[in-house]
Amino acid sequence: MYPLLGITRGSLFVPVETYVSWSDKHTSEDAKLVCVYNTSDKQDYITFENNFLIKHTRVCEYIKVDDTTSVFVFDFSDIKSDWAHFSNGRYSKINDKQKRKILNYFKDNSANYFYVKSYLFPQKYWDNYAELLNVSPFLLEEVGELCDKPDLIKENLSIKVINLAVMN
Repeated sequence: MYPLLGITRGSLFVPVETYVSWSDKHTSEDAKLVCVYNTSDKQDYITFENNFLIKHTRVCEYIKVDDTTSVFVFDFSDIKSDWAHFSNGRYSKINDKQKRKILNYFKDNSANYFYVKSYLFPQKYWDNYAELLNVSPFLLEEVGELCDKPDLIKENLSIKVINLAVMN
């Protein structure tokens, strides 16, 4: 879901990690993408944070955890059905408009592009995967997806924040 933020791939500043929940703060059903950034006092990071992250239309929370870590929470509740498809590993059910945005994030000649494309449009790749996995294409068609759903336990941020500096 990170590509839907519109941050250009190869940006100088990318999250250290992304999560779909945060301990008792946000559940995966809340449709929030939690991004952890290494905070820097370098001017180009500060400019990126001030001009892009803090002003992003999806940002709903900003927490400076400490001198080196900031957490930005982005709200995807306006596309909650697509979020639910993502959370449940039904990538092929995501709206085509969102699928295109996700694919546009990846360069079309990269290996990641082809993997992601096969996850979003599995019906075009059942024969290829069936051959690679030595299974019937009908089995893959019955399953319907070519990628496991996210491990929601691993996709949970468990960082504790003592001194909150919050932007709502």
